[in-house]
Amino acid sequence: MKLLVIGSGMMGSAAAYDMACQSQVDSVTLADSDLKRAQDVAARVNRIVGAKKVRATAIDASREKEAVRLMKGHDGALSAVPYFLNLGLAQSAIAAGCH
Repeated sequence: MKLLVIGSGMMGSAAAYDMACQSQVDSVTLADSDLKRAQDVAARVNRIVGAKKVRATAIDASREKEAVRLMKGHDGALSAVPYFLNLGLAQSAIAAGCH
């Protein structure tokens, strides 16, 4: 299973860790507007779980077309960004066919 976490703050980093610990999860994409933070969190999670399951990428979560492109190919996405972005991200998930 390929999962996506949008937001690499406290909630997003914890979610990425929980996902990476699951044997049925093949990979986790951790996306954030701050690529450096996403990279740091991905490296920390990979080090803790002892596997390279998490990769970082940049996203502007307010740009629905960008979110659709990123969500395609993922089995599921989790939003860990401010609530006002969730409606657009939900619409993007529907358009991408991503849970």
